Amino acid sequence: MFDHFIIMASSYRKGTRIALQYVYDGGVDTNEIQKVIELIEQAGDKTFSYSTHFVCTMSESWESVVSYDPFFEDVYLVESLEEMLFILEKDIKLSGLDIAKYILTKRNCTHLELEKLLYLCYADYLCMYKKRLCEDTIYAFRYGPVMDSVYEKYSHHNGLLGSELTTLVAQSRILLLPDGKEKLESIERTLEKYNKCSAYDMVNITHAKGSPWASKDSSKWYQIIEDSLIQEKHSVEEEYFEKQINNI
Repeated sequence: MFDHFIIMASSYRKGTRIALQYVYDGGVDTNEIQKVIELIEQAGDKTFSYSTHFVCTMSESWESVVSYDPFFEDVYLVESLEEMLFILEKDIKLSGLDIAKYILTKRNCTHLELEKLLYLCYADYLCMYKKRLCEDTIYAFRYGPVMDSVYEKYSHHNGLLGSELTTLVAQSRILLLPDGKEKLESIERTLEKYNKCSAYDMVNITHAKGSPWASKDSSKWYQIIEDSLIQEKHSVEEEYFEKQINNI
C-alpha cells in the first residue's frame, strides 16, 4: 500500500488546479510534510490558498490516485515544491495584461488608447501608494509609454479592441491579490478621470513637455521609464490634464 499526501491549489494563469504529491511506502513522513507546509506559508506570506488531501492506493503512481477518486482528474501535477511555488507566486503578481483585460471590459479602445490608459493607471497608483501597480516594465516608445506584455499581445491589432472576458472574471483576477481591492479602486478612479479623453487627448497628456515620456529619448528602442521618474514628473501630466483638457 502507498500513502499519497497531496497539496492542491488553483492556478489562475494555468487555468486549472495544480497538485504536488508526496508518496510513502510505510507511513507518511509528518516531519517532511510539516516542513513543506511551512515553506509554502513562508513563501506566500500566508496568502497562498491551498488544501491538503490523503489517499491510500495500491500503486505509487498519480494515475492510481485519479482512479481511486475522480476528484483528482484534470489536475496538473507539478514535479517539485519549487515548481509549485513558482506557479503560485506568478498568480499573486499582477501583469499589465491582467489590467488591460479589465480595462477592455469597461471600454472598447484601440491599442494606442489602451497603452495610455494603462500607463495612467500605473502612474496614478504609483504616486498615491508609492508601490507598483503591476510587474511590467514601462518603455518610452515613439507614440508614448507602453507596457511590455500588453505591447506583445496587442501591437499588431488594428481598430477597436474588445474584451475576451466578462467584467466579473477580469475583476476577480485583481481582487485575488492581497491589495487587490486597493488596486481595483485606484484603476476605477483613473478610468473615470480620463473617461471622456480621446486617444489624441491622452497622447497630448503623456507627451506634455517635462512628462516622464518626454524626459526620455523615444527615438531609441526600449528606453525604460523608471518608477522614480514617474514619481518625479507625473504631476506634469496631471497639470496638463487639468489645464488643457478637464476644463474644456
